Amino acid sequence: MTTSTRIIYADTPKELLPIAKAVGYIRADIWRRYGGRKTVGKSSNDIRNEISSLALYFNLPIDGTIPNESTKDIVNDVFLYRAAARKQVRRAIYARAKDDKEELARLYTLLQGEWTKDNFRHRQMRKHFKHGHSKVNNQFVVRSDRHHTEIVDGKVVVVINIAAKYGQPIRLVTTTNGKNVDLILQEPQDHSQGRRYRDPLRIQETTRPPSRGRCYRR
Repeated sequence: MTTSTRIIYADTPKELLPIAKAVGYIRADIWRRYGGRKTVGKSSNDIRNEISSLALYFNLPIDGTIPNESTKDIVNDVFLYRAAARKQVRRAIYARAKDDKEELARLYTLLQGEWTKDNFRHRQMRKHFKHGHSKVNNQFVVRSDRHHTEIVDGKVVVVINIAAKYGQPIRLVTTTNGKNVDLILQEPQDHSQGRRYRDPLRIQETTRPPSRGRCYRR
């Protein structure tokens, strides 16, 4: 059976807006801090651990699981951007050293690490990996064990569980009756990290169609 991404539209409760705004601040700050050379020689886990150790977003007035899960998503976006830049640099390396297999292998290997130590790689990465930024402030990620679905009056309702100190659970009344829609997915395999995890739910507030938000799986 083929699994595909489904976008589900829902009403947008006012409780979503401060959460999206807070995570928008996190997103902009992470891109400002780590959207460029500060990721050199580091993995996404290194960056997440650094953010956690600095407790950068500890005092935000939202359920702590949302910043944590959203931070993972944002850092992954930064590294996806870096990977796209590396792909462009690999093409430049091949064009430069395609007739010298040893030099080609050397440059490919160095590209995965401290690329600032080689002038050619450094110039190419600066060209393709310009410091990124983000102005997105209308989405956040909910951990898989912090939401569930119900059928109410023939419609799927997504319930986001919020820590009591931050308010009551948020209910998103969708436009679907739930047919062929399953938000509780099987655990996929993360091959890059060698572990299994459950897929989080992404929430995005939008004005199209009017007064609707959307939630979807990647």
